[in-house]
Amino acid sequence: MRVRWSLAVMLACWLALLVTAKNTSAQIMNAPDAEHGKYLAEIACAFCHSPADGPTFSGQLIERGGEKFYAPNLTSSDSGLGAWTDEEVREAITRGVRLDGRQLHSMMPYLYFNRMADMDVDDLIAYLRSLPPVNSPEHPNSNVADITLPPIPQRESPISAPNSENSVAYGEYLVNAVLACGSCHTATQADGLPVADLALAGGPAFTGEWGTVYASNITPDKTTGIGSFTDERILLAVISGKALSENRPLYAMPWQSYSQLSGSDAQAMLDYLRSLDAIENDVPLAKLDSGYEVYPAKPKQQASWESIVLTIIVLILLGAGSIYLMMRQYRQNQRLRTIDWEGHFQSVLTEAPNEQDEEVIPNAMPRDQADETEV
Repeated sequence: MRVRWSLAVMLACWLALLVTAKNTSAQIMNAPDAEHGKYLAEIACAFCHSPADGPTFSGQLIERGGEKFYAPNLTSSDSGLGAWTDEEVREAITRGVRLDGRQLHSMMPYLYFNRMADMDVDDLIAYLRSLPPVNSPEHPNSNVADITLPPIPQRESPISAPNSENSVAYGEYLVNAVLACGSCHTATQADGLPVADLALAGGPAFTGEWGTVYASNITPDKTTGIGSFTDERILLAVISGKALSENRPLYAMPWQSYSQLSGSDAQAMLDYLRSLDAIENDVPLAKLDSGYEVYPAKPKQQASWESIVLTIIVLILLGAGSIYLMMRQYRQNQRLRTIDWEGHFQSVLTEAPNEQDEEVIPNAMPRDQADETEV
């Protein structure tokens, strides 16, 4: 009897250990990957939430259609997401709901992030939590009282990302759920929802210091879209910001973020765009202000104090070297002027022999012997 009880206890312990190990393994497998979250944040969030001259993801003012909005601080500071729970951050990303329950401005592409895979959202939040806290000045919330916002989308769960080996399917996921290309390249209806018949066919206008540009038609239409361009030319536009049909930069296009795309993801995105039905939609040409018409447009950069100091040191050294050479040349000229050249040459001539030495010819006879021979 005791043996049976011992075996039963051992079996129960073994089963408990097996279940615990399985649960632990599952937790490890499902643990958020902050490194992958960093990649997602760089390609999907940085363009709006990272100021050009400040800490990444610390928030900034952005402009669209003549209106200015504040893209909030995403770090875990008191002025950022410090008071938010992970679930509240998830609601903001995928449904556009603020901490106080109000709806975010549709500038935040939550209509597209609503389709982001659960694990990707977890990874993104894990990375945002890992950021060092950065306190930023308070900014008023975007005024959404005078605009029509789309209905708050419901979140379907669970959502999984397609297998990346299926390039077209994974590209569709990237374009529509991660990069949110439709938020710029798809026209919207009066209710704030995208026009389904013009998905990714371009048209929306963007105004900034450069003038006014219009989102391109990125369907494979050969006349008004990307159908007549090579893969290399399209990828160059995506990752370096050079317009397809004009020798100018792509303004309002977050190519700086897209330049972080992996090669396989960029190709998957392109494969999906190639697979779309062509939509003919003639987008107006850009109306650019003077100085913004040619690629690459390089903004004026202020020199850092290190470069200024280095420049001053180099100029001082060059100046000192020039002065030294000038003084040396001056002294040499002074010495040359004080030399008595006439007396010098007279002494040289005096020391010279009066007659040139006769040329000595090897094995030649003396002149008197030669004369006797002739006689």
